[in-house]
Amino acid sequence: MSTNKLNKRAILLTGTIIPNSIYTQHVNHVERLNEYIMAIKFYLGEFKNDDVFFLENSEYDLENDELIKSLCSNKRFSVLKFKKSDKYYEGKGYQEFEMIDAAVHKLQNEYQSFIKVTGRYIVKNAFKITNFNCKGLVVDLHKNSKIAQTYFIYFTTQFYINYLQGEFKKVNDNESLIIEKVIYQKIILSNCIDKCQLFNKTPILEGVSGSYKIVLKRNALKVLIRNIERFFYRILKIKFFNF
Repeated sequence: MSTNKLNKRAILLTGTIIPNSIYTQHVNHVERLNEYIMAIKFYLGEFKNDDVFFLENSEYDLENDELIKSLCSNKRFSVLKFKKSDKYYEGKGYQEFEMIDAAVHKLQNEYQSFIKVTGRYIVKNAFKITNFNCKGLVVDLHKNSKIAQTYFIYFTTQFYINYLQGEFKKVNDNESLIIEKVIYQKIILSNCIDKCQLFNKTPILEGVSGSYKIVLKRNALKVLIRNIERFFYRILKIKFFNF
């Protein structure tokens, strides 16, 4: 592993401009594209020393989109284009992590770690809560519901290869086996929880849910309470939220 790789990480923004999965309500591709572009610009501005990759897997013609082409003039931004998935009923999580698997495989010799964001979501404090060297996986885990919040995670390349690679193949939204449950189960069954940690602060999320087409926004009081909880969990080395 080179010294350069040790000091490098990348942001992976996942996207499907023309939706192709079960349980998707937010389907206007023009609106979705504009939201992706806003997110790309945000993360390029937020992470000034990190490269940003946009992973996209629909039939939308990105090569001839003038807005995307203008973003590509930034040397820190690249598009990784994938073919339209044939896993419609397996759902968004399957297709998203299918792309992440391919991206990590392609970029594993260049980057020591990755921050993954569901592409149209803007995590306002993203840089602040990831401004450290990741040692494994940073993810919010919930014990009662047995899920991992996968919309925003921070992981080392080696952790992903060792524990998460290929796990997307178990996902099937049509059978309620969502990616959040699959990742949670893998962490528990692999006994790698010692390599995981909660985010020190609650991700401040903005965006539109693809599943429900509702605007996502954190309640300030709930964030405050959760952050107090995070503080004590960190001291006590607790890895899960109960709810």
